Amino acid sequence: MEDNIKKIYKIKINKQDHEKILITGSNRGIGLETALAFGRAGYKVFATMRNPEKAKDLKEIIAKENLDIGIYKMDVDDDASVSECFEAILK
Repeated sequence: MEDNIKKIYKIKINKQDHEKILITGSNRGIGLETALAFGRAGYKVFATMRNPEKAKDLKEIIAKENLDIGIYKMDVDDDASVSECFEAILK
């Protein structure tokens, strides 16, 4: 898995002004690394996860690096949760 995470950093991310991206499972693993890669590339990232209280590492990195990453609660298996998340993002 570590090799897969390292590959994320090798991806050239082309950004246009005001680009936004939503990433699920952002509190750990590939989701976390993907959120960070896009945040570091200048994207506004909507980092979603079932339990935002488990996003301690992500919160620390966001603060340290001043990244434009918002953390949102969303369970992709729950339609109501997805709707609530998108309502929060679109406000």
